[in-house]
Amino acid sequence: MYHLFHDLVRLDHVTGAGLAPMSLGLANIDHLVLTGAGWLLIDAKGCGAGVLGTDARGKGQLTTPVGERVAQPWMDTSRSYSQAGVVYRLTTGKKGQLVWVVPEGTDIDEASAARARIFERGGTLCDLTEIVSGALEPMLPDPVPVDPWDLERLTGHLSAP
Repeated sequence: MYHLFHDLVRLDHVTGAGLAPMSLGLANIDHLVLTGAGWLLIDAKGCGAGVLGTDARGKGQLTTPVGERVAQPWMDTSRSYSQAGVVYRLTTGKKGQLVWVVPEGTDIDEASAARARIFERGGTLCDLTEIVSGALEPMLPDPVPVDPWDLERLTGHLSAP
């Protein structure tokens, strides 16, 4: 069975397993698919139309259709891994995967984007067209029953229960 959570908030002081609180500020998790076997964290990005990749220094950027280069700081951080750490803690150590989803009008320069810091520990970047055609299916954890305690802890972080 799959459980889909949308807009998990108040993640700034989640603790667990003797670890110190996470310091995420006002971070939220856009979407989370949870099963008893693991989870898939989906981070939606509204970067706009153009080509997504990195510059010569490996910093994330979007080159718009008119040639403007727009910095994409979300590609230069490990914040998503902190969010994944929160999910790991709230599900008592379940492992999962990260996927960043960009709008349909965003083309991904795969070779260039692969140099971004967000991929230092894995993860997948895809656009909405790929999602519609089933790109998430192989990433979904097996649909086994979820521990009710995991559900309760995550439900406590929903922005609108």
